[in-house]
Amino acid sequence: MGVFFFSYVDAFVGLTRSAHDAGKLVPDLSQMISSFFGIFHFILLLIVPAMTMGSFAEEQQKKTIKLLLSSPLRAVEVVSGKFLALMASMSVVLLASGVFPLFLIIYGHPDLGLLLSCYLGIFVLLGSHLAFGMWVSSLVHNQFVAFLFTMLGLFLLLIMNTVAESIKGNGISHQVLKYLGASEHLTSFLKGYLVVSDIVYFVVFALFFLSLTCLSYNALKWK
Repeated sequence: MGVFFFSYVDAFVGLTRSAHDAGKLVPDLSQMISSFFGIFHFILLLIVPAMTMGSFAEEQQKKTIKLLLSSPLRAVEVVSGKFLALMASMSVVLLASGVFPLFLIIYGHPDLGLLLSCYLGIFVLLGSHLAFGMWVSSLVHNQFVAFLFTMLGLFLLLIMNTVAESIKGNGISHQVLKYLGASEHLTSFLKGYLVVSDIVYFVVFALFFLSLTCLSYNALKWK
């Protein structure tokens, strides 16, 4: 993220100087912030699978899953515990990235509302991605397979909006693909808007795959 941040700031400063010299309109800092936080979505494609691949797949591979299955804990308690642990770990990553907006606050005048909106969007996106990764991990016995399929699924969610735009017309298939794409719902956060329907999308997405993970965990008990 530091490499991306440096390149974005360098490009923004260069464009600002060029605009001043040419007497043109100076680029808005909010545009750089939105573009920079948009990179988070791409980077999560690598971080999330690496974090979730061991949540269940590793336990099944090492047979330690038997300890959980024989415990008095319910499926919802085990899944919730693992999910909250992953969210806490990834929250540390988001907290560490706070050095970038801090730099902007010290040397510039960013819109604080936009910064908070971007972080909220990344946070709810992260929760939905982690829930999906846990579900994939609960279905397989190999960590690498879990990593691969999680990354593939998240990549499809990333490009689904682009795929929808390539479909001719404005039929139901276009609307469904556009709604299911995560990028479509993250965009409003990156623009500084808090849209209830977008928040509901990520919350429902996370709850849906957490429920599927509970079902997968219960299925292991019957094997």
